[in-house]
Amino acid sequence: MWVSLKIRSKINVNVKDLKKNKVKLIIFILAMSFVFVVVWFNRNRLSADNITGWLEGRFLSMGIGEGYPCELAYGSVESSNFSLVDNDIVTLSNTAFTVFNSTAKQMTNRPHNLSNPMMKTNGGRAILYDMGGKKYSIDTISKNVVNGSCENEIISGAVSENGVYGLITESKDYLSEMTIFDKSGKEKYKYYFSDHYISDISINQNGTNAVVCGFASEQGKLKSVVYIFNFNSDAPIQTFEYEENVIMSIEYMENGNIAVVGDKSTGVINLWTKSKQDFDYEKKILTSFEVNKYNGIVLSLSSVEGGENCEIVSLDRSGNAVIKIPTKYTITSITRRGNRIAGISGDKVFAYKLSGDADGCWTVANNIKKLQLRSTTWGYALGVNKIYKVHLK
Repeated sequence: MWVSLKIRSKINVNVKDLKKNKVKLIIFILAMSFVFVVVWFNRNRLSADNITGWLEGRFLSMGIGEGYPCELAYGSVESSNFSLVDNDIVTLSNTAFTVFNSTAKQMTNRPHNLSNPMMKTNGGRAILYDMGGKKYSIDTISKNVVNGSCENEIISGAVSENGVYGLITESKDYLSEMTIFDKSGKEKYKYYFSDHYISDISINQNGTNAVVCGFASEQGKLKSVVYIFNFNSDAPIQTFEYEENVIMSIEYMENGNIAVVGDKSTGVINLWTKSKQDFDYEKKILTSFEVNKYNGIVLSLSSVEGGENCEIVSLDRSGNAVIKIPTKYTITSITRRGNRIAGISGDKVFAYKLSGDADGCWTVANNIKKLQLRSTTWGYALGVNKIYKVHLK
């Protein structure tokens, strides 16, 4: 009897151990599956080059600056050449490529000789190009990666997170041409446009696709077009047309959809459904916009020429209107992070919750060109000759 109980006790213990081991195994499998999914969807960011670049950038960011506001000592910076990468401010002035950390320490100051400098950033990379000229470069915080020169004048450029980059240029025999390069600067794809003048380009995060926008006049009417390319295909894989709408910006978002911002409407192209969702301004004037690859698109629209009493519209990454907020402000810059929208109106920074409720107003310098939120509670503002840190509390 005692032996039987002892055996039964051992069996019970073994069953309990087996159950515990199974639970641990399931937890381990789930954890590894989660890690695999994270790594897979971030495989471009986790490349050796990107990890090295990030580590070099973090090394350069070590140390404390004198704090904000910070003087722009290397020339004026246009709004389009003021970008936020992680916690760092990336600027391209008329003389230098300069990066500041969150305490205003200068991490990089790299002079250039571009006559009409333009910049686009993606991940830890920036493409700098001379619009109307022929020179360009690919830069990170820690180093200059590529220097190049085009045969024809540059119209626009873009870079992907993994270093593939592209340039739109004028053409001798066509209206425009697109050249795509690998991260070392070697040409990998070429396309000539005979029907439309191309004005902007964006490349997806893994460097396999590009989207461009252009325009042409047909029977006295302006028509814009969007071409989508896969670099394994000789011809565009999709095209979309927009009547009487001048497309000003085009950009890939995190979910693979494409934001298309025009002067009459803004929309999102879904590559999987081969469809587009447009938001019409209903004759209102676009005064400012921001495309955020994680949050979507935020617009400010006014019914009057002077830009007063703007309406804020937030679109999700599918192009659906999340909220419309009527305001009393003349908005010159708009930005969104998470559930908070903020903007500039004169010497005021104002904020709204995504629910539409007003969420504060603060006095700042009277010469702010652009506001970019880093989080829901703070961000940076570009002035004429200074960068400011703005706290929204």
